[in-house]
Amino acid sequence: MRWILVTIILFAVLGCGVGLTSRSDSNSSSKERVNDKSSNSLDGVYEFVSRTTTVDAPDKSTERLSAPEWFGLWIFHNGYFSQTRMMNIRPDWTPSQFPKDPSGLGVDGSSGTYSVKDDTIEMKHMVNFYPGRIGALEDVKYQFENETLTLTWQLIPGPESRARGQRVVVLRKIKQ
Repeated sequence: MRWILVTIILFAVLGCGVGLTSRSDSNSSSKERVNDKSSNSLDGVYEFVSRTTTVDAPDKSTERLSAPEWFGLWIFHNGYFSQTRMMNIRPDWTPSQFPKDPSGLGVDGSSGTYSVKDDTIEMKHMVNFYPGRIGALEDVKYQFENETLTLTWQLIPGPESRARGQRVVVLRKIKQ
């Protein structure tokens, strides 16, 4: 259990700093993204409120994760983002009894660079829980109103999932 906490802490630290700078040297577009002044409008720390995933095909379903069962933080700062989400109560497991499905771990995280244009955030994942997502670019629609940031992804079938639908994440800005 102790190494899980150490891993989560290291993930967050790497995502916010060291891991990003080492990859950005080889990618000029990430340097441009960091210097994008429009990204500063999102700067801040946000707490996780909910995530609703609605799948329209191939099989219809809806999944909702929300506080207080789940806890998470999103940080946007100067063109960089980092997000970590964790179930508050997670089942114990050992390396010999590792969950068959990654969602059974009860933890998720990602970090990278971002830029803002109009109502869209382009996010480039540089560190991610899922190895296949590293380097991925995502266009995420956003709306910021009354200290609430709503992020909306369109789910498009790909190698990791055949799902088509929408995912909406609601975050609340933490006042400093």
